Amino acid sequence: MILAIPPENRTEEGEYRRRLEICRSCDSLISGTCKKCGCYVELRAAGRTRECPDTADKWRKTDNE
Repeated sequence: MILAIPPENRTEEGEYRRRLEICRSCDSLISGTCKKCGCYVELRAAGRTRECPDTADKWRKTDNE
């Protein structure tokens, strides 16, 4: 399903991995699914303009990153 996302709309690999690490440490992750919205986090993280449903800034990079 990730490959169905046009390349220009996909998250870059490093950012994708960073997002998944954030999700892995989240209490809302259950077997790869977000209990906040029901999405598959691997698919949500792959979309360039997608945001974490828990808080809009959870995936946002800080000035230190």
